[in-house]
Amino acid sequence: MITFQQMEVDDGVMHNERSSLGDWYQSIRMLPIGELSVGDLARAVRQKLFLRVIILEVFKRLLEDPLAGEQFDGELIASLGSLTSADWGELDVVRADVGLLWNDIIKTLERMDIEEDILLDARKVTVALIEKK
Repeated sequence: MITFQQMEVDDGVMHNERSSLGDWYQSIRMLPIGELSVGDLARAVRQKLFLRVIILEVFKRLLEDPLAGEQFDGELIASLGSLTSADWGELDVVRADVGLLWNDIIKTLERMDIEEDILLDARKVTVALIEKK
């Protein structure tokens, strides 16, 4: 499975900053994407790190647990809610897969008794996917 470090090489990008974000990044950059924690995936989405590669893993985790989160229930959905329609538009490579997976996730959420803020985040994702540019 691919790592952030491998994607850096492919994209010609290097992340060497010293900060709490930089320290976190250094701690996960050599892990295979499938071994990242839910919290790491949520943070990577919020930072828009290699979205075209990690997004399918994010959706896989949401299919397993639609309320996935380390800091709070629905953290992974909340992180997706931070993406704009332009961000989604850049994911043309996985557009069809994402749409189908998101429909399955929404159907599961609709059957659950969940907090309103999680539903609002899910609606943000739906709107951004529909409006993607």
